[in-house]
Amino acid sequence: SVLDLRIGPGVRLGYAFLSARDYDASYRSERYAAAWFGPFVALSVALHGRSPWQGLLGAEAGYVTVPVRGNADDGTRLVTLEGVWLTLTLGLAYAF
Repeated sequence: SVLDLRIGPGVRLGYAFLSARDYDASYRSERYAAAWFGPFVALSVALHGRSPWQGLLGAEAGYVTVPVRGNADDGTRLVTLEGVWLTLTLGLAYAF
């Protein structure tokens, strides 16, 4: 069997749709949408042997440098997409 290790930087660009709703019926729901951006570093490991099937394990850590924030009319922060993100992935792949 063979073990492949990969590590490298990257960037993510996305478009977020945020919403907030208060349990108080007199408050109206707020919605906000905007683009976000952030750099990350990723690490992945693939294990494969004689079989075309491969086991995959990955991790990613990044930081949102262009955040998305939704505020109420009085300036109170309701929802946000900002700061550090961490991702773990586990997969099974078939190589053709």
